[in-house]
Amino acid sequence: MMRLTCARQFQLKTLWTCPRSMATRIDVSRPSVSPHDARRFPSQPIAAVAVTICMAGSQGRRYALVKRNKPPSKGAWSIPGGKLRLGEAIMVGASREIEEEVGLTVASLRWHPLPITATDVIVGGETTPEFHYVIAQCFAWHDSREETATPGDDAADVAWFTMEEIASSLSGQDSDRILGVIRVAEAMMSGGVLVADKP
Repeated sequence: MMRLTCARQFQLKTLWTCPRSMATRIDVSRPSVSPHDARRFPSQPIAAVAVTICMAGSQGRRYALVKRNKPPSKGAWSIPGGKLRLGEAIMVGASREIEEEVGLTVASLRWHPLPITATDVIVGGETTPEFHYVIAQCFAWHDSREETATPGDDAADVAWFTMEEIASSLSGQDSDRILGVIRVAEAMMSGGVLVADKP
């Protein structure tokens, strides 16, 4: 019989009890995207990765969010991340996306070695969605004394938010989706699963 560590049991329990707010369906008639966009109307869900980046400071914990520069969520704030490439491991894709979108190097972050949960984003109809992503949600700590986050080509902006600022500043659906993931991370921090290493 396989025995699980307390940390792994916590992760599995978190995955099995994923709140409905983390399963996001966005109903839109026709987002303005290129007719040649290979992501549109996929025959199966597209694998993606996102990274919740936490920075602790005098104002408490703050989280990096990017303002999307491409459809389907152009102009919306979200947890940084993007599509995985064929043959790319989750954590490799996570580090690549962070460098591309937030300008932080792998060395400036302290990574949790596994995804902390999974979410999805479905845009459009239920039987033939225009976009469908399944997202492995990863986690990393950022030391404020290290590099500064700057938006890359895929992001219009990057900023640090507290949970309260996310709840008050972002639209309902966006804040619910983001806070759903951050609450998983906060619960894992409280449970001692996500611990910042000494810098």
